[in-house]
Amino acid sequence: MGNVCGGASSGAVDAPAGGADGKYSHGPLLAARAKAAKDFDSCKKDEFAKKFEMRKLLGKGEYSKVVECINMVDHKRYAVKILEKANTEREAVINEVAVTRMLAGFSHTVRVHEVLEDRLNYYLVLELCKGGELFDRILAKGHYSEREAAAVMRVLLDFTEHAHREGIIHRDLKPHNILLLNEVTDDRVIESPIRIIDFGTSDYCADGERLTHSVGTPHYIAPEVLKEDYDKTADIWSLGVNLYILLSGAMPFGGSSPEAITKMVAAGKYSLESAVWKGISNEAKDMLAAMLQMDPARRATIQQLKNHPWFAVAEGRAAGAAGSGGAGAANGKVAANGKGDSATDGGSVTQSDSSEHDEGAARGAAATPATPTAPAESVDHPKAADEALAPQAVQVGVSA
Repeated sequence: MGNVCGGASSGAVDAPAGGADGKYSHGPLLAARAKAAKDFDSCKKDEFAKKFEMRKLLGKGEYSKVVECINMVDHKRYAVKILEKANTEREAVINEVAVTRMLAGFSHTVRVHEVLEDRLNYYLVLELCKGGELFDRILAKGHYSEREAAAVMRVLLDFTEHAHREGIIHRDLKPHNILLLNEVTDDRVIESPIRIIDFGTSDYCADGERLTHSVGTPHYIAPEVLKEDYDKTADIWSLGVNLYILLSGAMPFGGSSPEAITKMVAAGKYSLESAVWKGISNEAKDMLAAMLQMDPARRATIQQLKNHPWFAVAEGRAAGAAGSGGAGAANGKVAANGKGDSATDGGSVTQSDSSEHDEGAARGAAATPATPTAPAESVDHPKAADEALAPQAVQVGVSA
């Protein structure tokens, strides 16, 4: 059931993601951070234990965990993210709370109900998302239909547009950080509202501003982030990776280690050769190419993507082949064991148990050099999956 938790866990960030960029002095984020710090400072150090009763463990990392809890006063249920003080920088926690609150005006941002601390831990009391992670739904279904994928992408584009308007770059958009609010069956996934979570890697980035700190999860990171010179358009690349996973149930860029994965990302080649892609519309492939454009200046804008003809095509299709199986052998199916180069990036601790262009320019955006290719070293192979590191083990630019 999930809220992804950042923090010091395997694959989680335990330091302020924007520290190297020096962004904490920006006005909007500075004010939100001051409020978050005040809330921590003013709470009674034993308040969590007196106010909440912890129920079942929902997820656990090396230095953090998520537990379902109940408020003993109003009997409402929440997910509490618990981070060990000994292994978590206070500034990172404050920044995560601040960014989450800054984006609370968007309905699909997870809600932070309360922040508390005691001698040993920080406690973030969050909205409980009973439907679990998008990641787990992809595992269960094999892949989403175009209609289902389009419903998810509309929300993600709206969220990213809102975040960017507020000056926030997420930097870790992935299926583990996208939750279903309600419990629904796999054939009714689009009926549940979506929540975006885990702002541990987020930072302030004004229009025209460049960031220089390479941070993120290898499978989802944009090539320019690896070069340590990027702006908010890096999030659009990450959304493109999410779209690829939704439609195929596999990763576009694979490898047996974080270094191998980022090498493939830097090369920008992905495959549309597996069987699953034969049933996917040309409009979907065009949308994907517009997002996985190596040159950020030529990458489609959010508005261009929201107006892309794929949405009309996808919404006219029946759910059809969803859940009939993941990607073919060339790409590597999603692995239920959480290992390999499939859509199993793990990420952080979770609640879950387990430029100006016209529309034509946007649609032709993937000219260089991120292009679909025949299966090659950059493509996930089932044989390699058994040997690969779990993608959640390391994040770029951050010590786990």
